[in-house]
Amino acid sequence: ANDGAAHRHGSSPNVGQKMKVPVVKSVSWPAAALSVLPFVPLLALNWWLLPNWFPIAGAIMWAVLVVLTRRVLTGAHRKGIRLVKSGRFEEAVPHFAEAYAAMCRRPWVDRYRALVLGSASRWSYREMALCNQAFCYGQIGDGQKMREIYEKTLSEFPGSILATTALRMVDSVTKKKGANQSPQTTPVNAPR
Repeated sequence: ANDGAAHRHGSSPNVGQKMKVPVVKSVSWPAAALSVLPFVPLLALNWWLLPNWFPIAGAIMWAVLVVLTRRVLTGAHRKGIRLVKSGRFEEAVPHFAEAYAAMCRRPWVDRYRALVLGSASRWSYREMALCNQAFCYGQIGDGQKMREIYEKTLSEFPGSILATTALRMVDSVTKKKGANQSPQTTPVNAPR
């Protein structure tokens, strides 16, 4: 899944069974630097209010603030990721759809995610939500819906490496299957 996007190979585990899902992450170093900016005023507040606990109390306040904002503003995304890691792809789809809708309603959260959520991800939560949805559809065997959502991702995020790579892989597999199929359409023992 995606704190980025994921691709899994092999057989499906039992529902609810914890599974290894590769997670793709891409850090934006400018965003990483920006994500600690709210830490500075908290350190100043810590130095003023609790000088004996400087800088520990400031770090704790910052960590609590980040955890709380993530819980409130990205709950659906986190729930979707947990479901994917449990192999419950079909159940995860509505959570990623909800995460996408939430970020569409509050684009400022996604745009300023480094400051608001302490997220240094290069990918926006909207892009991740779409790619995770598409990934889940692929895992449950709905290739048409998967392709549709990856294409929607590319229309909103034209440079999306996640969607581009996934679609190239799907196209490659599709072409390979087409090349391996026999051009014969009638069974060998068919009456003439």
